[in-house]
Amino acid sequence: MFPNTALNRPTSSRDGKGGYAYRRYDLEATPKDVEFSGIILDETTNLPLEGAMVSVGDVTTKSKATGWFDLAVKPKEGSRYVLNIHRQGYALASRLYGDTNLGGTYDLIRTQVSALPASDAISIVDTQRQRPLRQQPQWTQSNDAGARTAATSSI
Repeated sequence: MFPNTALNRPTSSRDGKGGYAYRRYDLEATPKDVEFSGIILDETTNLPLEGAMVSVGDVTTKSKATGWFDLAVKPKEGSRYVLNIHRQGYALASRLYGDTNLGGTYDLIRTQVSALPASDAISIVDTQRQRPLRQQPQWTQSNDAGARTAATSSI
């Protein structure tokens, strides 16, 4: 199942009077856990983040007050592990590893959320383009079951 897990150990015994015995035993070794650890920091302030959820597969832990976390998972075929780190108010951080990764530093980026009343119009402005968009959607309310439809008009 896992490579290099069978240990072939020759064993010899002596009785102290010139006799001996020799036998070979095949032992199956249990694979070592795959371990992950590190510190989680706020990208802007560089301060440790307590309470961030860290998961690999179905194993989950929380970061301590120092921002430190550690967890271990059982090895699996294929040797690819996705480390996910999430904390409310921060963007999800995901890293892909092929094996144990100890002592990593993970900077989480704050998310920017704005709550607007549902009745207010939302205007999305493209600040990267130098010229205006050719078409702009115009939302209209239809009479049948309150469905909304979009019609485009040239600018």
